[in-house]
Amino acid sequence: MESQETVDPADPKIAPPPSKKRIGIGGRIKGMFGMSQANEKIYNNLIEVYDWLAKIHKGKTNVSFTDKRIDLSCEYIKAALDLIDRLSNDKEELRAQLAELEQDNREFESECKSLKQQNKNLVSERDGLRRTRQSLEEEYKELQAQYRQNAQEVETVKGQKESLEGELKEEEASKSKLLAEVARLKLNTGTHYDGTSERPQHHVLTGEYKTLKEQHLDPLATSLFTFMATLDPELKKQRKQKVNDIKAAISATVLIEGQAIMRGESTGSVDIPSEMLKEMQSLLCQKLQLNNQEFPPEAIEFLKKAVNRAQGKVEYPEPGKWQEKDFNQASAELMPLLYQELKLDLANLTPDLQTEIQKAIQNALHFLERAACADPAADLRLDNEGASFRIDYHEAAKGWDDEGTVIKTIYPVYLVNGKAKVKAVVLTESSSEASHPSTINNTPSSTESESSHLATTTKSTEGKEDEERIRLEAKRESLIKGVKAKWFDSQDSTYKESEACLLEKLLRIERRDVIEELEIKIHKLDNPNQFEEKLDELLADSSSQQNNE
Repeated sequence: MESQETVDPADPKIAPPPSKKRIGIGGRIKGMFGMSQANEKIYNNLIEVYDWLAKIHKGKTNVSFTDKRIDLSCEYIKAALDLIDRLSNDKEELRAQLAELEQDNREFESECKSLKQQNKNLVSERDGLRRTRQSLEEEYKELQAQYRQNAQEVETVKGQKESLEGELKEEEASKSKLLAEVARLKLNTGTHYDGTSERPQHHVLTGEYKTLKEQHLDPLATSLFTFMATLDPELKKQRKQKVNDIKAAISATVLIEGQAIMRGESTGSVDIPSEMLKEMQSLLCQKLQLNNQEFPPEAIEFLKKAVNRAQGKVEYPEPGKWQEKDFNQASAELMPLLYQELKLDLANLTPDLQTEIQKAIQNALHFLERAACADPAADLRLDNEGASFRIDYHEAAKGWDDEGTVIKTIYPVYLVNGKAKVKAVVLTESSSEASHPSTINNTPSSTESESSHLATTTKSTEGKEDEERIRLEAKRESLIKGVKAKWFDSQDSTYKESEACLLEKLLRIERRDVIEELEIKIHKLDNPNQFEEKLDELLADSSSQQNNE
């Protein structure tokens, strides 16, 4: 069936058919999408339909189509529309893919920016590490220099250490000698007391005396000098001499006068005019029908003491019964005497210095009371100027010669039964060669040479004997300590009753070989009774050998 239609080209509802130019554009589109052969056939059929419609539109009515062809054209159109639909869907998918790609691109750009920032940070960190490295290198160089310096100091310290170790050995040797001397002093105290005795022992008192000088009287002398130097700066030029003068004044006033107070012989608080004393002495001699020249010095002291009591002065108790008020009163009595001796004005003294003086005097009085309670009592004495230096009696002050003549006593000697337990500290002056004219420009005679040689030999022999005696006493003291530590020092010891007898026997040992054998036995025997039996046996053998000799 053929149909012909007349179409008014002026009808605005009918769009003009596409021109060949537009179809050319479609061909370009075809190329862009890269159609398959099937799609290309649909496309060609569609062009054919389009050409037919265009001819109809232009009035070429001689064109005719069969129904079959029209149906086929419709199929072509439908296929074309399906293709357009598919292309539209593909377009949306491509658009979605494009959006995803753009999102990925934005993410890549963001990541790129982040990486760039990280790169900048790494560059900055690298620069910081480079600066740190330079700083560490400089510090390393400084440490190397410091290490070399420290190494040099270590070598110096090693040298000093070796020197100090040598000095330490010398000091230890000196210490051993001093310990031996202390042991000798402990054993030669005149009277031996056990630990329960109320009377102080002299080897304890001598230590207290040294402590009193070093920790109380010496610091007081320094404080007084410092105060006096503030008033008279010129004294600083003769510091050593002035400090010694102050120590001597303290000794004469506090120690000697304090000792007199302890003995009841103090006259420090009594000021009796010499004329009055002579008058009382004359009256007493007349009553007793005595010659004034026969009046003994002791009687004068008793006369002063009687006047003291008559005037209501302080009467102190005997040593061992003093109370705190007695120490305060005696201190108050001695302080003005010290001020007078040192020519000090009480009004100028600071409260701290007055307190220091009072405490030092009271410490001295406490010591003097204990020294007076010993049996026999200790005796402190000051040598007069001009006495000859005695090695067993005097100790030269630091920087002074241990020979010659005594010109000043700094601290008095500590005597027990006439023997010096603590030597007097003195200043000395070498004997002048002018006082021995026979030795000037003269050759000594053979007799003098022999005497000198004999004296030297005797002195050498005495020195060896003293050294041997010190060693003996040190070993004996060590043995006694060992015996006490093993059997008696423990609170649970069951041998306390035999301690005194055993120690008394140990003190009688006079031979080093006996002590050395006992030092071996002390580790082998189980109780002090066995040890005492061995001791008796050795003492008997020693006594027998001495008798045979």
